Amino acid sequence: MGRSAAWAVVGALLLAAGTPTAIAQAPASACGARGDVADLIACLKSAYERTDAAGPQDCERRPPALVRPVEGRRVLRFGDRTINGSRSDGTTIESARGTPVSAPAAGIVLFAGEWRSYGTLVIIGAGCGTHVVLAGVGALTVAIGDQVERGERIGSVPAPPTPADLPAIYFEVRRNGAPVDPVEKPQ
Repeated sequence: MGRSAAWAVVGALLLAAGTPTAIAQAPASACGARGDVADLIACLKSAYERTDAAGPQDCERRPPALVRPVEGRRVLRFGDRTINGSRSDGTTIESARGTPVSAPAAGIVLFAGEWRSYGTLVIIGAGCGTHVVLAGVGALTVAIGDQVERGERIGSVPAPPTPADLPAIYFEVRRNGAPVDPVEKPQ
């Protein structure tokens, strides 16, 4: 399905769900004007409420299973201090340019495109209030509204923006809006 056909389907679903017209026609641009990633996810979640509903699984005891999006070395861990002094809400994985990037969880692609200083951003609604955020993904193979399976290729590690930078992917998981360690083991 082409992007324009996908947008038509997504727009129809969103309008049927009673979503405001601006978000239904272009959720990425309507939501992109808002605050930080948490605000973007909240806007997208309201826009895609019907496609982000929890399935029959037991959400409290078994959140969606996750896999690492890319092979490589973690250079920044959840909770570490970043270079600007804030706390990291995710983990950064260094990997070789061209390494495949996979969907860490099955779900619906709620956002796929350029967003602020994140570069290319992908947000997957994985059900049970879980959203997966991947930043810095290159050569995207998914679009907004696509259904992805856990482990399915969604892009690759691009060349770093400057020679001083490392080729890396940022990986963040939010449950009910709050960041959680993306490599934690569910209990």
